[in-house]
Amino acid sequence: MFGDPVYGEKKYELYRRAAVSVLPSASENFAMTVAESLACATPVITTKATPWRGLETYGCGWWVDLGVEPLRHALHAALTSGMIELHQMGTRGQNWMIRDFAWSGIAERMIEAYSWLRGQGSPPPTVIL
Repeated sequence: MFGDPVYGEKKYELYRRAAVSVLPSASENFAMTVAESLACATPVITTKATPWRGLETYGCGWWVDLGVEPLRHALHAALTSGMIELHQMGTRGQNWMIRDFAWSGIAERMIEAYSWLRGQGSPPPTVIL
């Protein structure tokens, strides 16, 4: 059963209160719900049909193959994890979102790219040649 849509601060409060956020998607682009969950320090379970490999890389969730069994295993892992472990995963996810997706970091990377384009220094790591 699905509830009514939730917006604004109420939505973020629900993310913060959740032990884990689950997006069993067969097809997603960026999936803002994953970014929002992580920004609220909530670990995430999603499928490899989403571009969220960083869940494994940064230890802040489960990035699983499509299918019932991989999802079941991830849900079991999440539900048998202790609250301290889930909190640590959530903190790692939140730190990842701040580091890579906050406006201040995006602006800094843009400044680096434009400085390089103006002939000031070497190409920054965000420029792929």
